[in-house]
Amino acid sequence: MPRGVTFAGIALLAWHEPEAVEAQLRSNQRFRRTVRGASQDFDETLVTVRQEIAQVRERGYCFDRDTAMPGVSGMAAPIPSETAKPYMALTISAINDRLPPGRVEELAPLLLRVAHEMTPCIR
Repeated sequence: MPRGVTFAGIALLAWHEPEAVEAQLRSNQRFRRTVRGASQDFDETLVTVRQEIAQVRERGYCFDRDTAMPGVSGMAAPIPSETAKPYMALTISAINDRLPPGRVEELAPLLLRVAHEMTPCIR
């Protein structure tokens, strides 16, 4: 799966330079059918993914509905590494009804805490 299609991929893209992010997102065009089930125009999809990357940079995690698959919500946080940029992410995915806004607010601090607790395990 290309980055920008999954919650983990979006979380990891936030650590790349803007030019590298754009190149990766544009390369996803050949995977158009996998990106949000082709329910959005590809350019609209890129706008949405860029907003999600901004969320990671601002809050430390991203959240969205219907990113990987219609009817599925998810959130992801990069797992910081002691020696390099993050290359793994921790994700939570569920059907949309199981991740309403209140639940996301409840889970976000836990997601971030556990991601940071995993840092010593990542080299």
